[in-house]
Amino acid sequence: MHDLEFNKLFPIRKWRDNAQAHYIWKACHDTACVYVANIRRVHSLALIPGHAFLDGEGWKHACDKVLAVTPDADPFSAEFGHRAAPLFHEWWDAMSQAEKERRFFEASGNADAMWSKTELMNEALHGLLQTIIIQAWSAFEVLAEDLYKNTLKEGLSSIAPYTDKERQKHWLGFASRERIRNTFAFVFKVDNSRIISALSSTDLDALALVRNVLVHKAGVIDGIFLSGSKPLPQIAYFHGLGLGKEILLTGDWVRKLVDPVIPIGFDLLNAVDSWIQAHP
Repeated sequence: MHDLEFNKLFPIRKWRDNAQAHYIWKACHDTACVYVANIRRVHSLALIPGHAFLDGEGWKHACDKVLAVTPDADPFSAEFGHRAAPLFHEWWDAMSQAEKERRFFEASGNADAMWSKTELMNEALHGLLQTIIIQAWSAFEVLAEDLYKNTLKEGLSSIAPYTDKERQKHWLGFASRERIRNTFAFVFKVDNSRIISALSSTDLDALALVRNVLVHKAGVIDGIFLSGSKPLPQIAYFHGLGLGKEILLTGDWVRKLVDPVIPIGFDLLNAVDSWIQAHP
């Protein structure tokens, strides 16, 4: 068992409320809508432990109120639930936003303190942290593929779909960060420095490498991870663990891996939107 530090995931919520930018081209707008939805799902996972504790506190408050009036009521009955529900919402609505955030932060810490010391829940919550990493990379991977496909639908004379022969020859596609980079460089052939720059961040490599070792090696470090992570300061700690060691995540590590990648998606959207304007 190890400390999961779920309370350090709390600031990740700043991206849940990020205002969606307005894009001139439908391709970018539609892709952005899906990306925002996928990122919200990622962040919703991070909210589970804190809300489980905080909502549990509120529900107990509501149940105690019902039992104070009718002590013989069956807490598991539908009638009891119908009576407790409005009391729970009353409790929640009475708090200011600042108070909700403060109590949520405390609840996340309490969840970590309790569940991190329980073997079964420690394993379950570590799986939740792993899922956040996996889903965050999937959100970016889907963004890249959707942006390419939706841009083709614009019917621009300046770009065309790549052929199967070109896919094999130039290692194109969306199943890896290398393929994504190659594809955008191949499709947006000219004046593409802004697009290339958006995809060149090593933060993408760090997230993808950790995701890959989680999905393909059950989190156990292999030679591919060691080779790929060697030049990346973001995951130097994991690299230093050595071959055969398991990557154990914390809330702090998840934020370090996920937070930098989310804006890269928006940078890519903006870069492609500007490129289409310049190359109709």
